[in-house]
Amino acid sequence: YHGSGKDSSIVKRARKPEFYTHPISNGGQSKWVENYMSNNLVRAQLWIGEGAMLYNSGRHGVTNAFIGSLWFANLLGSLPKSNPLPHSVYCRQALIGGYYELISHERLDPNHDYWVA
Repeated sequence: YHGSGKDSSIVKRARKPEFYTHPISNGGQSKWVENYMSNNLVRAQLWIGEGAMLYNSGRHGVTNAFIGSLWFANLLGSLPKSNPLPHSVYCRQALIGGYYELISHERLDPNHDYWVA
């Protein structure tokens, strides 16, 4: 996550290139996962099981709008090439529900991220 859905400054921050950094840095848990994967004979795949631009159900007008799809497209494009931990699968957090959903819970129309996926 890049912040809270309650953060009113998110649109301003999302317009800057540094906002679109890789979600996993080279410290903390990623080092543990890298060591585990390199020390095992069976080559495991690394999956992200849940994720969204913002927690707290996202933010109306951001995570369910075009600006949110820029984050999602960037994420999907960067994960397979990420070093040292390439990702095989990204599981979308919500089909319907919250404001990071693929299908609007208010209109049952696809949101922008639906088309990116």
